Amino acid sequence: MVLYLKLLEEHSERHPEFPRSFFFTPNASSMIDRPDYSYKRMAGWFKNVSLLSYELLFFVVNVGGNHWVLFVAEWDRKLITAYDSLNHLTDRHPFFPHIVRYLVDRSSPRTKSVSRGKTKVVRMDEPEGLTADGWTFKVDLSSPQQDNGYDCGIFALQNARCLSERRRFNYSAQVGVCVRVWRK
Repeated sequence: MVLYLKLLEEHSERHPEFPRSFFFTPNASSMIDRPDYSYKRMAGWFKNVSLLSYELLFFVVNVGGNHWVLFVAEWDRKLITAYDSLNHLTDRHPFFPHIVRYLVDRSSPRTKSVSRGKTKVVRMDEPEGLTADGWTFKVDLSSPQQDNGYDCGIFALQNARCLSERRRFNYSAQVGVCVRVWRK
C-alpha cells in the first residue's frame, strides 16, 4: 500500500495537468487518529514537506482495524471527503475532525531552541491562523462499491488514483479480481 501511494505521488509530480497531491502513509494516518494523539510525536515526519503546496491531501485509514477508507482534504475548500467502498461511514466519523486537528496543529506557531539559548518562533509553511471552524465533512457515495469483504484496500487505492488524476471513477467491483490475478 505504501509503495502504491508513493507511486501515485510521483505520478502526480510528473504530470502538471493533475492536481498536486500528497499521500500520507497508513502509519501516519493512524498516528493522527490515535486517542493519545500528539503533534510533537509527528512533527518531524513531514517537516520538509510544504503541505500548503498540495491541492489534495490523501489519507488511507484503517477503520476499526479491518476496513480501508480513503479521506481526501482540500485546503482551499476546507473540505474533507471520505470514500468508503462498503458505504459504512457517516460524516460524523471521528477521523474527520482528527484531520482538521492535525492541519490546525501544523499551522500553529512553534517554538524552537536555537544556539546560545535564544528562542525563535517558527511558523510552519501552512496557512497562518488556520482554524477548525468552517470545515465541511462529507461521505461521497459516487465511488464503486465492493461486492465482498476483502477488497477495501484495492478500492481505497483505486479511488486515490482516480481522484489524483481528476478523473471519474472508471472501474468496477471486478478491479479486485484483476489485481489479485495480476499478483499471482
